[in-house]
Amino acid sequence: MSKDDTAAAIWAEEVQGLKFLLETAEQRIKRLEFLLKSAEVAAESHLQARLRAEEALQQLTRTQTQAELKLQVDQLREQLHCCGQLALDVDPQQVSLREGDYGWSPAYHQVQNLQRLYRGALRGRGDDRVESQRAAAAALFEATPEEFGEAAVAAEAVSGEKLG
Repeated sequence: MSKDDTAAAIWAEEVQGLKFLLETAEQRIKRLEFLLKSAEVAAESHLQARLRAEEALQQLTRTQTQAELKLQVDQLREQLHCCGQLALDVDPQQVSLREGDYGWSPAYHQVQNLQRLYRGALRGRGDDRVESQRAAAAALFEATPEEFGEAAVAAEAVSGEKLG
């Protein structure tokens, strides 16, 4: 074999080796492209799952908020019921609440004060006294929360009872 033939054989082997490396590199590139595509699909799937989880959490928060609001509505109904019972002159011992009780409210407290004034007026401490108590009761009834304190002081002075 001549020198040229030997060099040609060596180059042919080198070319074969390079072709093999090229094919291997192309296979690896295809595999990496497949893995990349799989990762993109997995990431998209993960993103969709996360969005569904966030939506479920928001729904749960809305449901919890609705449940809390329902509880508040139930308590307000109970407070209104207690105020109504007291205002309708139901036995005060039957509807006796303290601040912090479930049916107690500032309005309930005001109705209690009005009841005290009303009962004082009914006891008949004199016509002028009854009229002044009625006026004080009317002032309390129409008072805003800020004015209530001033009206209560006036009512206490008239009735001789401590309201608050």
